[in-house]
Amino acid sequence: MTNLPINRRTFVGMSALAAFMPRLAIAKDDNTIVFVADYLVKAAPPPGSYDIQIEPLYGNAEFLMRPTWEGPKPWLAEKVEEVEPTRWRITLKPGLTFQNGNPLNAEVLKACLEYYKTSKENQGDAGCTLIGSPKAFEVKSERELDLVLEKPYPMVPFGCAHYAYIIFDAPTVAAAKGDYASLVNKGILTGPFAWSSIEAGKITYKANESYWGGKPKLTGVEIRQVPDEQAGLQAIAAGEADVLAYPALALALAAKGMSNVHYKVTDGVGFVGLLPNNNKAPFDDVRVRKSVSLAIDNDALAAGVGMGLGTTMKGWFPSDHGLALDFIVYDPAKAVALLDEAGWATGADGLRSKDGKPLEARFYCYTAIGEGIATASADMLKKAGFAATVRRFEHYSEIPPVHEKDGGIYTVYTESIGLNANPLGTLYSVFGTSYGGRTYADIRDVLMPVLSSSDPVAIRDAMMKALRLNAEQYYWLPTIDDKSRFILSDRFQGMPLNPFYILIDANTAPAG
Repeated sequence: MTNLPINRRTFVGMSALAAFMPRLAIAKDDNTIVFVADYLVKAAPPPGSYDIQIEPLYGNAEFLMRPTWEGPKPWLAEKVEEVEPTRWRITLKPGLTFQNGNPLNAEVLKACLEYYKTSKENQGDAGCTLIGSPKAFEVKSERELDLVLEKPYPMVPFGCAHYAYIIFDAPTVAAAKGDYASLVNKGILTGPFAWSSIEAGKITYKANESYWGGKPKLTGVEIRQVPDEQAGLQAIAAGEADVLAYPALALALAAKGMSNVHYKVTDGVGFVGLLPNNNKAPFDDVRVRKSVSLAIDNDALAAGVGMGLGTTMKGWFPSDHGLALDFIVYDPAKAVALLDEAGWATGADGLRSKDGKPLEARFYCYTAIGEGIATASADMLKKAGFAATVRRFEHYSEIPPVHEKDGGIYTVYTESIGLNANPLGTLYSVFGTSYGGRTYADIRDVLMPVLSSSDPVAIRDAMMKALRLNAEQYYWLPTIDDKSRFILSDRFQGMPLNPFYILIDANTAPAG
């Protein structure tokens, strides 16, 4: 599942509480950048978990390869090359160290990747599928590690650029014996800024003075918790903070004309999707799943919930993308006809039922934009006779068990282009593995053979077939795209904005 950490994708609406928020005081050191967020982790999260995958945003963690629109580029790895079809060699850059001074060499990298292959915490990619599911890791030299595969997998460099594989000091983590909170000040990552403290309402990072890429220009990074995003906006306007990452679309209007506030939007790599549980009634009937796609007006969602900033999605990829397969059509009359055909009769109250059971659509969400889309979609489904409800959760991890047990529709952020710019890997990680109790065996069977292919035509044909299966059978529904958004202070309005969620590096500095 390609869900993202809640603190990477938390969107909260404006609140009257903001007027009563405690005043933040920006760090006396003007060479510190201050983020504001409505959600913070409580302790150092375990490697492989979704919550740690946010850390590249703050300059704390790094990958072997850097994701770019042009493909993977060297980062911790000097190169990732195919030695033979089932053997890939990772060559680390010389002189790499973790923040604690321990060397990053091939032996430590081996231990790190072995952890990812076996750890239950590796929710993003159990088994290292995105680097070819290696059957063995062989140290060839101080800086060289070979991945030995069962079968060819040409996309290994893309996997090395995936956020599921943050590189960490595996021996130090192993010594903690599961006490991840004790790792806060152990310098287990490689980035230019290391955790200094994680406490209630605040996370601080200090500059890694011995950073392998050169001394950072900032002295530190802070994240301050605020009651809601309106409070964060006010803190930036008052000069008490610098960055609010991925704010709600509604804040674009609130930010207009405010001094010291710059609302910026960049290309994104995903969308907000509606995921029906196709193993539970009523969505175990393909006619009911299709009726949902016909009853929801994505153009209206983009104009309303998306406030004109979100673009209507008609398929898994943008309509101008080479893999575009537009299958979203708004046809409420046809939606009603399908429900009639499926035996859901309309009662005097306008709601449908069958065999004494109501036609329910329970929406689950964990972000404000998700809640807005769920609420608007529920209203549309009510017109077709659904008894539609919306339930907001505090954290994404609370939803899958409920979704699996009770059925319903999960309003979830979904990657399309992918956080390593690899659509095939993204589709396989979504449809090729089980998520929330559901499997997409036919889609998996279509994609799996081309994971080892270098034939671009065969790969494209397989992806199009997988997309058609979703469009005709499963109806994991795209709604509107989810562009990367930031609110920046004057001091940092010129900082590069990366759609791949890597924001702070050693060169980040305030203007002037």
